[in-house]
Amino acid sequence: SVTAILAGILEGGGVFDAEAPVTEYIPEAEGSAYGDASVRNVLDMTVSLDFEEAYLDPQSAFARYRRATLWNPGGGSESLAAFLLTIQRLAEPHGQTYRYRS
Repeated sequence: SVTAILAGILEGGGVFDAEAPVTEYIPEAEGSAYGDASVRNVLDMTVSLDFEEAYLDPQSAFARYRRATLWNPGGGSESLAAFLLTIQRLAEPHGQTYRYRS
């Protein structure tokens, strides 16, 4: 992805550390599923997130995600950043399983 390419360029230039915890760059992530993940886990999509793309359930986390990104008409008042910090962590350690998420 473009994000990973840019991260690689910044890392190569010594400006960015992909092995650093997410909280080094986003302190607000403390206490969320991302709180103890590394930036590399995020870039590699190996963060242990309890998030399923349940397209038909209007109460699912995926439906909240769609509202936060304004994909659905009449989107909610929750911002994408606020939504992402509410996702719960699975018991599995980060870095174990690739999990594609939209």
